[in-house]
Formats: sequence, C-alpha cells, structure tokens
Amino acid sequence: MTEEMARNLFIAIMMVGGLVWLVALSLALRIGKSPTVAPDFDWEHPDQPHPSEDSGSITVPGNTHDASTRLARAILQANQQFDGVAYRIVERSDRQLLIEKVGSYSQFSPHQHGGAYFSGAEFTFATTRSNQVEVTYQLDFTNFARRQRTIALALILGLGLPVLALAGLLIWNLVIFNPQPGARWQVMQTLQIVHVLWPPFLPIGIYNFGRRSAKIWVENVLASLQIVDLPQTA
Repeated sequence: MTEEMARNLFIAIMMVGGLVWLVALSLALRIGKSPTVAPDFDWEHPDQPHPSEDSGSITVPGNTHDASTRLARAILQANQQFDGVAYRIVERSDRQLLIEKVGSYSQFSPHQHGGAYFSGAEFTFATTRSNQVEVTYQLDFTNFARRQRTIALALILGLGLPVLALAGLLIWNLVIFNPQPGARWQVMQTLQIVHVLWPPFLPIGIYNFGRRSAKIWVENVLASLQIVDLPQTA
C-alpha cells in the first residue's frame, strides 16, 4: 500500500468515526429534551437537574370522582408488578392525582416494568361532556434522563474521545509513514475505533425505550379504568 493510499484511507475512516462521535454527542445532549427543542446543555453545571417531561391526554367514560378513584386503585394494584420500586399517592382529589416513585430499580433488570421509568406523575381530570372525562397526564423523567445522559456523556467524552485521539496519533505516526509498504496495511486497524463508538448509543436507546414504554403503560392503565372496581361503600 502506498503512503498516499494509506493516508487517504485513514482520513476517511477517522472522518466517519468523528461523524458518528458527533451524532452520539448530539443525541446524548438531547436526552431529557423534547425532540422539537434544541439542546441547551449547561457545561458549567452538568449535574443540574434537566427538565424532562412527557404529557398526553385520553378521554374515559364516567365522572371525575370515579376516574380519580379508579386510577389511584389501578396504580396501587400495579405496584405489585414492579421490580424494586413502587408509586405512592401524594395527593388525590376529584380534579387531580399526584404520584411519586419510591425505591430504585436496575435498568438492566429482565423484569423491568414499563411504568417504572418515570419519577412521578400528575393527572388532572376534567368533565368534557355528559359521562365523559378527559384525563391529562404529565410524566416526570428528570432522574431517568439525568442518569442516562451522564452515562452516555461519560462514554463519549471519557472513553470515545481519548481513544479516538490516541488511536489516530499512533496510526498516523507509526503506520502511515512507515517505510515498509506492507506495514501500511495496518491502517485497517483504524476500524477498531468502532468498539468505542457504539457504547454511548446503549444508554441513549434505553432512555428512548423507557420513555416510550412508560407512556404506553400509562395510556393502557387509563384506557382500562372501567374494569377497575370502585371501593365498596357501607
């Protein structure tokens, strides 16, 4: 392999690797932000809580009192399905229900439940028409987002960047300008940088999966409120 060919191949591989690294960094900085909002990560205060909420609404039959009561019972019953966490009722009325998570979970648990990814939630109930209630929910992913963003940035800045710089420096000095043409084929070893480029996408993917799973779980709970028994009154 000629020196020019080795140099061009090295530059091409490093450019692609650098592009993948930048994509991972961009996605990591967007963790906790709405897809339509540009990231504004504060480098001076990296540990500062990053607002991360998701919301939606669904219409269910009944009245606000029954909807609030059924939802509270459904959440308390669902606690039995969670692995290491539970939700407690902070406040409940006919117009509002607040819950927060207690305990901790392993994000790699094979039994991880979709509803255990958010730290807390607020549900509001409003009558829309006769025998119809609009339930609006707001899920708080702040802790989950901060954890996944920290892991991703540690992999990107603490592992990926140093390895890219060191590997590039070594191959450039020891391989590209090696006087032996056969040794220049070792430039293909530059492809090994892939091993430090893919790990950041794991916490990024876990965050996206957890957020979708939590929203699906909440909407499924709301859609099935009618089958939740109301408490018996004396």
